[in-house]
Amino acid sequence: MTDFTGLDNVTGMYFLDIWGKLDSFKGLGALKATLGWMDIYETADIPNFKGLNSLAFVDRLSCASTTLTSLEGLESLDSTYFGVAFVNSKIQNLTGLTGMSKVSLALLNNTLLTDVSAIENTPITGLRIEGSPLLSDCAAKSICVYLTNPTNPVTLAGNAVGCNTRDQIVNSIECQTILPVELLSFTGMQTPEGNKLMWQTTWETGNKGFEIERSTDMRNFEKIGFVEGYGESNTQKKYSFTDAGIGKVSYYRLKQIDHDQTYHYSKTIAIHNSTRATRVYPNPAKGRLNIDAADRDQGFTIKNSQGVTVLEGSVLPQDAINTSSLRSGIYFLSVGKEAFKVVVQQ
Repeated sequence: MTDFTGLDNVTGMYFLDIWGKLDSFKGLGALKATLGWMDIYETADIPNFKGLNSLAFVDRLSCASTTLTSLEGLESLDSTYFGVAFVNSKIQNLTGLTGMSKVSLALLNNTLLTDVSAIENTPITGLRIEGSPLLSDCAAKSICVYLTNPTNPVTLAGNAVGCNTRDQIVNSIECQTILPVELLSFTGMQTPEGNKLMWQTTWETGNKGFEIERSTDMRNFEKIGFVEGYGESNTQKKYSFTDAGIGKVSYYRLKQIDHDQTYHYSKTIAIHNSTRATRVYPNPAKGRLNIDAADRDQGFTIKNSQGVTVLEGSVLPQDAINTSSLRSGIYFLSVGKEAFKVVVQQ
């Protein structure tokens, strides 16, 4: 038996194991899915996957044939449940996997492999590359994106320099060119002015800026602000944004937008706010200044940079303080025993 002639009407299988010589998968052109595994063992003699013209889903695809030279024939494969693995083959590239909507990929001891660019537009869900001594460039876009998340697991070993560690790949010129922004950190804290969000980037390419989004339930987010990016940068840049309209618990994420309107989301962070904290907003103040405090019977004073009192009251007002009479500059606000620096802009 060198092919599957006679099975032309088969559209589904539970599993398929191959041990011996197989010239092609001729006869399985109608096969659309295997609900179990497709395992090709090291004793199998098979050059490629020609004949699997309709195969869209495999529970698990594993090939350890030492005679495999090409992934031709897998162009219709869309997805797997447990991923794909190629071991001890003679493949030089991953051409044939370009149709996959996502992939968990294991490449082990493929000594002739030099190119993984065929999966650059295929989202990665798992990655293991070992024993490919000729493979020095792993900076396909999908791999770059996957590896920039430090929580995504990866195993890299026995490859050429450039593809042997996470840092080698992520810090490559190719990855830095592909990825518009490398977000180093994203944190937040409660301040008297509101929730202060802070983030840093290590590099930026074509970065238009960041939309700041807020949610109270981690499901429904709304845009509350925008901070312009530096555009092009290969050094660390710091950003911040203060949200005055906060609740008991607020969830935040960043939507980084490129100049070509493509975008990426950051992780989501949560800030828990104490109901006793005094909040002063907006800061800078433009005509109006709000003071939120649990104790409304406290007095307040506003002094200019020379220490002269310019506004005061024996209790906190119910409405915002009108600052339109103040000149632009820095002022010092006292509320009970708390003090705040306020910037007034006219």
